[in-house]
Amino acid sequence: GAAIGLDLHNRSAAINKSLELDPSNVESLTIAAEIAERRKDGLQAIEYYEKLVEMDRRYQTRHLKRLITLHSDLGDIQKSLQTARALVAAAPANPDSYQVFATIALNTGRYEAGVTALRTAIDYAPRDNSIRMMLAKHLARSFKTSEALDLYWDALAIEGDMVRCINLISDMAPLYQRRGETAQFFRRLARPVRDAKDPSKHMRLAATFSQKIGD
Repeated sequence: GAAIGLDLHNRSAAINKSLELDPSNVESLTIAAEIAERRKDGLQAIEYYEKLVEMDRRYQTRHLKRLITLHSDLGDIQKSLQTARALVAAAPANPDSYQVFATIALNTGRYEAGVTALRTAIDYAPRDNSIRMMLAKHLARSFKTSEALDLYWDALAIEGDMVRCINLISDMAPLYQRRGETAQFFRRLARPVRDAKDPSKHMRLAATFSQKIGD
C-alpha cells in the first residue's frame, strides 16, 4: 500500500538523480522504465523505452515489445502498429516479430497486412503450428475455408501429439460441415501419410471427426 508507493517514489527520485548525472546509462534507464511501469505512468515509461531502443541495441527487440504493450494499453493503435513495424525491421528473420505485428493488425481490421505477416512467419518457422493455427483460424472466420483447411492439414502432418491432433480435427469438422463436404475429410485422411505405420491414430482421428459432425 502506502509503504510500497513511498518506496517506489524514493527509488524513482534516486534513479532520476542518477540519470541527471549520466542520461545515457542503460542500466539506470532500464530501472527507471520498470519503476514508471509499476507506478502506472505509461507515458514516462514510453519515454524511457524509446531511449533504450536507441541506446541498448542488445535488447532492442525486448524494449520494442514493451513499447508495443504500453502504446496498446494507452489505446494508441497507430503507435502500436508503428512500433510493431520497427520490431519486424529490427528482427526480420524472427517469426515472433511478424506474429506480434499480425496480432495488432488483425485486431484492428488490417487483415491483409496481418495475413501477409503470418505467412512470412510460417516461412521462417515452418514447423511452428501456433503461427499456422493463428492464420488458419483467421481465414476460417473470414470464410476462406479451403485455405484454412489446407493449413489444418499441414499442421496435422507436422503434429506428433495425439491430443493436439484431436483438437485439430475438432476445429476442422465444422469447416467441412460448412462446405457440406464431410466425405472429403475421410478420403483425404485415407491418403498415405508419414506415420501410416500407426493405423490406430487414423482410426481415432476419423472417430473424432464422426463424433464432431454427429454422424
